[in-house]
Amino acid sequence: METIEIEGIKIKSYYAGHVLGACMFLVEYKGVKILYTGDFNSNADRHLGAAYIDKIEPDIVITETTYCTIVRDSKR
Repeated sequence: METIEIEGIKIKSYYAGHVLGACMFLVEYKGVKILYTGDFNSNADRHLGAAYIDKIEPDIVITETTYCTIVRDSKR
């Protein structure tokens, strides 16, 4: 996780656990928090850990998902 600030805009990156290099971004400007992410995985896999994010309450969440309504069988 890394936080940068550019002209009053704070951007913090988080591990998304979806594919290698996948990130979530929390953008904060004038007290408004926006969480932006593509697909993420909240369960650890055999080669990737689960997504991690601090306990936050964003005002807006922007996300994309492929299997959001599908419950998949266990891989075990």
